[in-house]
Amino acid sequence: IVGVLKRFGALDDEHRVTELGGLVAAVKGDNELLLALALLDEATLAVAERGSAGEFAALCSAFVSEVGSRPGVFVDYGPSPSVAAAVDALWLSVLDPLSDAQRDARLGDDAAPLNFDDAAAGLVEAWASGCDWAELSESTSLDHGDLIRL
Repeated sequence: IVGVLKRFGALDDEHRVTELGGLVAAVKGDNELLLALALLDEATLAVAERGSAGEFAALCSAFVSEVGSRPGVFVDYGPSPSVAAAVDALWLSVLDPLSDAQRDARLGDDAAPLNFDDAAAGLVEAWASGCDWAELSESTSLDHGDLIRL
């Protein structure tokens, strides 16, 4: 793990925590390095600066949601083009390099899972943009509790 943290600049050569390392320590999730890198990536910052609040919420939901891994789930709302473009950019700039680094370090998915799932991003964007709850809940097979947790 130390090698991966050093490779991405979260630790310096003397094992001191860098500014990025401080963010890694501050966020909580299945893979804090993934979250920190994604939050600081240009694609995320572009959505935060130029997108709507709903678009930013949708993109952030992809960092923590695992809706797409559930069998049989349907969602009628897809992410907006700007969110979809940011997700694609994050795969190339963050997830692929981090996956390579973790594989090189022989870290399994249990040690540092790479969850990134935009399957519910459209639902989050619609809700954050003022979509009616009844319409939202009818557009997915997720139950109300799952929708609230998004």
